[in-house]
Formats: sequence, structure tokens, C-alpha cells
Amino acid sequence: MKRASYFSTAAMFFAGCVASAYPVQAPDPPALVVVVSVDQMRADYLSRFAHRFEGGLARLTAEGVNYREARHDHAFTATAAGHATLVTGVHPSRHGVVANEWWDRDAEQRVYAVADSLSPILGAPELAGRSPRPMVTTAVGDWLKDESPDSRVVSIAMKDRVAITMGGHKADGVYWYDYDSGRFITSTYYAKEYPDWVTAFNDSGLVDTLMTRVWERARPEATYTASGPDSFPAEADGEHVSFPHITGEQGSRPYAELPYTPFGDELTFAFVREAFEQYELGQDETSDLLFIGASSADFVGHRYGPFSQEVEDYYIRLDQVLGDFFGFLDERVGRGRYTVVLSSDHGVAAIPEYRQAQGQPAVRIEISHFRDELLNGLRTGVEELEVYANPRPQLFYPLGLAIQYEGDVVSGAQRLGMERYLAEALIKSPVIEDVFMYDELRRGSLDENRLFAQAHLNSFFPTRAADVVMRYVEHSVFSSAEPANHNSPYSYDQHVPLIFWPSSADSQTVDRAVRTVDVAPTIAAIIGIVPAEKLDGVILTEVARKP
Repeated sequence: MKRASYFSTAAMFFAGCVASAYPVQAPDPPALVVVVSVDQMRADYLSRFAHRFEGGLARLTAEGVNYREARHDHAFTATAAGHATLVTGVHPSRHGVVANEWWDRDAEQRVYAVADSLSPILGAPELAGRSPRPMVTTAVGDWLKDESPDSRVVSIAMKDRVAITMGGHKADGVYWYDYDSGRFITSTYYAKEYPDWVTAFNDSGLVDTLMTRVWERARPEATYTASGPDSFPAEADGEHVSFPHITGEQGSRPYAELPYTPFGDELTFAFVREAFEQYELGQDETSDLLFIGASSADFVGHRYGPFSQEVEDYYIRLDQVLGDFFGFLDERVGRGRYTVVLSSDHGVAAIPEYRQAQGQPAVRIEISHFRDELLNGLRTGVEELEVYANPRPQLFYPLGLAIQYEGDVVSGAQRLGMERYLAEALIKSPVIEDVFMYDELRRGSLDENRLFAQAHLNSFFPTRAADVVMRYVEHSVFSSAEPANHNSPYSYDQHVPLIFWPSSADSQTVDRAVRTVDVAPTIAAIIGIVPAEKLDGVILTEVARKP
């Protein structure tokens, strides 16, 4: 069994300091901290569906410290960026994971958030390599491994960019789902070969059993009063819009369809339980970290939208899955010996057509909405700046436009001028509220009264930024996305749940504003470890107090 004396070391460190920005919650750190990130969970789901909860979500809200005003403070509210922020305690402008993919300005190419050609997939070298190397700062799991090498850090999700960013650089085990084979996989960054238990789980046939299930409502149809009509034409593909849903009916890759049902979470938590046993998590006085990504929430939310009966049904089922899992932890770890943190990487906007049907403003953005402005801006810039290098803008939703040049060398002044012309042309589009140029973001010269200026600065990483960044109108969804989408700085995308349970405090509801960068330093304080670097977040004192 693993043993370590890092708690006494940490206590001596803190006792020797006159004051510390990261006070430890003494004297009994939990044996296990479980971080559950429900992908695309809006904060209002906890209240809107509260009458539905009787399992894990009911337990969390009744017994935990519920921060009802928790928000991401960056502009590009994407999966990879949100998860990296939760575990590093710093904004994307520092950890570098600004979106799910970005424009690498040095290499002049698209880069996926966890791409790494040096780390091929174990057992499947033909697949693109994956690792946390693109995340340039450390995470809470890394701080724990540095201070207590015997502690275990395990991260599991259906999405690679979730499991990898949450796990950090030094995790003992990081696993995600392969949409083609239906197996949980990892890369050579983490292991040289698969443990026998992973192979046994993948060979168990559970995924195929789940694939045969039909997704029907968990409760009588008349009780789904927190949602809109079951059949709404803008959902899904416009055809498979109502219950029941047959897994695999909408695609040629059957295993890729499983995440679009609540059964994806059932598979994930089954794998989590097996990993829990194999890594012997929470079995002694040495704290361990377990990160779980409930990724199906995002798949379901994108396809059916936040006001669909499918989303309501998903959360009814997630409540039960979490309740069963917490019961499992009660038996294996012991009630009161583990802490759960619930949060999310981002929220989601309503399907525009749904809002329009309610008489509310919304728009689905087509490229044609601003094609004329874009072309006119290019034409004017080329003529007035005498740029003969054939500028070609590439649209990166949500980052903006990256401009490539062919032919002659373009001077810095010409580049800056081209950005300005495009910005001035694009701002005329009725679907664009504001435009930020690379140079003003780089210099940090934005007017502090400019709406969402700080959020865009918090999403700006110099070598991973577009030339022209656009803020689209509120309640808009880009046409290339699924029916519902996120990625904006608006409240419906930034506002997420945040609950710590159990904690040093009695259960309570906290209505003051907090940020998701506060999660990592608070976890560190609960465990009794010191962050390896200065953070943007602070400790939430309702949960972790000074000794």
C-alpha cells in the first residue's frame, strides 16, 4: 500500500510562514478528492431540474457548499479551455489551452488542444497522438504528485481533451473513449502497455450491451414540464427528434453514437469503478485525486438543446448514476473520508430556432452574413496597402480570422493595416457585436469599459491567437455547429455549477461571485499541498479555511 508523510511536511511549511496565500485545511485531508465535470452543464440546471433529483445531485445540493454564481472568466468557452482552467487555477492566457483547436502562428496550421505526435495511441499507432504537452502550466494533480509521489492521480472521460487536461502532466492513469472501436484507450505518454484490467474491461462486451439499449424516457412523459415539446424540428438532424432513440440510428459509426445517449456515462462510470479498484484509490491516509468527465452531457446538449426533453431526461439519469457512485464510495472509502467537487467546462446557448419560436431574439449565423464585409475589407486593404501577397483569411469558430499570405513578404505595418481594414469592415455586420485585433490584444490596450474586454484578454495566448477576433451577437449559434452550441463570453456559456461536498463548513448556498480559476487552489488547500506557481484563482474560504 502507498504511504507518505507529506501532510506533516506541508504542516511544517505552513507553520513556518508568517502568512500564506494558500492555507491548508488541517488536520484531516480527505483520502480521496473526486472532481466530476459535467460537460456543458449550465448552472440553472440545478434549480430547473431540482424537483427531479433524488440521487447524487440531490445529495450534493442538500449537503454541499453550493456556489450559485460561479463563472468562467474567459471568452472562448470551449471544452478543453474550461477543463484546463478548472485544474490549473489560471486563465487560458497562461495555461495556453485557448480552445479545442487553435491557429499556431509559428507553424501556420491548425493545432488540436491535446495533439502530440510524440505520443501515439497505445496499441493503435495509426491514430493521432495525444498528451498534455500543449498545456504549458502545471495542474493540481501535478502539485500533488510532486509533494506525495505515492498519491494516485487518475483521470477518465469519453473525450480525450477532457481526460488529458484534467489529469495534468504527471497522472498515473488517463483514459478516454475511442469512437471507432468502443474501447477505452490511452497514449504512450502515460504507459508502455495496457494493464490487464483495461484489456479485460474492453473485452467484457459491456459497450455492445449498452449499444442494444433503446433510450426512452425514465419518467412518464407528462412529467417533463421543465422542458419544451419532445418533437422540435431544429433538434438533431430534423428527423430523429423525439423519443424513443435507437443508439446508432443517426450515423454510420455505431460506437460514435453511444456518447449521444446517457448510456455513455454508464459506460464511463463502470470503467471508473474498475479503475478505482485497480489504483486502490482512497485506501489510506495519503490523498488521491480522481477526475471524471461526464461527457455525454455535451453530446446530448449539442444535439437536442438545453430546453429539450432529452436534456431533462439526461439529468434525471445522471442524478441516479452519481447517487449509485457515491454509494459505492461510501462503501469503499467511507462517508466523510472523501470530497466531491462538481463543476463544468462551460454552459450552452439555446437552439436559436427554439428561442425564435418563443418570440425571443436569436440568430443562426451563416457565413453569408458577413461574407460581403470580409471581401470588401480584403479588397480595400489590398488596394490601399499595396499588398500583393494574396491574403487568405481562415475562419476559426470561435477564435476569429487567421490571415495567411502567399507570395511576397508582408511587412508588419501591412499586416496591422490589413487587420484594421478587416475589423472595420466586419463590425458592420449585423451578427457581430465587436472585433478585437491581434495587436491590441497583444499589447493589452483594451478599454476596461469595453464589454468583455477582460474575458478576451484572458483567452489570449500570443502564439495561439487569430489576427481578428469577433464577438458575435448574443443568443447566436454558428451554422457549422450542431443545433445548440457554446463558445461565447455570454452568461449562458460562462455560468456553471460549482459544489464542494463534504467540506469543512456546513451545507450552505453562497451567492457571491466566484470564478472557476478558484477551483484548483481550493482543492490544493483541502488536500494540504502548495501550488507550484502563482495562480489567478483564490481559495474559497467557505470550503477551505486557515488552520
